[in-house]
Amino acid sequence: MHVACVLALLASVVTSSAERTQEEAAPLARGMVRSVGFGSLSTSIPVGSMKGYPYSSVDIYAEDVCTSSRGDLLFFLSPLEMNVINYMAEGNNKVSLAVRSPDTSSPDPLFNARVTLLGNMTAVADPEAGVRDCYFAKHPEAHAWEHLKSHKFSFWRFQPQAVHWIGGFGDRHYIGWIDVDIYRDAQPEEDILMQ
Repeated sequence: MHVACVLALLASVVTSSAERTQEEAAPLARGMVRSVGFGSLSTSIPVGSMKGYPYSSVDIYAEDVCTSSRGDLLFFLSPLEMNVINYMAEGNNKVSLAVRSPDTSSPDPLFNARVTLLGNMTAVADPEAGVRDCYFAKHPEAHAWEHLKSHKFSFWRFQPQAVHWIGGFGDRHYIGWIDVDIYRDAQPEEDILMQ
């Protein structure tokens, strides 16, 4: 088993192209975020005995390619969700989203690329058709939630303010912050499975 893992690692080192700069990493990060569509959304608990602790849960999102080209993300969330409760309290709209490559061919998930976006979450007061169309095109199953009166789902916009990329091991891939303007201006790389 150990030999198989080592051989798989060596094969990936020999065949993969590596990004070395934030300019090379930005299109990969944009492509990964656009194509994956889910990640760990994290907030800080603002009140009570758990005040200050981080809280994370998996949520689905869609990049807003219909009304924006700057990497904003759309969420369709219920006010019953803990993350929504956290960022609505006291105007605490700062959140993070961790997204990882869905590549399962690697023997170790740490070989795979991942990105963390830090940003602000704001309610979309009156979602134009483009917002709805973008989100439901990526997640048609979520359309059924729209009419759940008890859950009161609504649209939220996540605007990235900072981006941290880990392309894999640092001697082969870029690891570090990507300037948010470089990220927002990057043309998303469609091949997000950096083999």
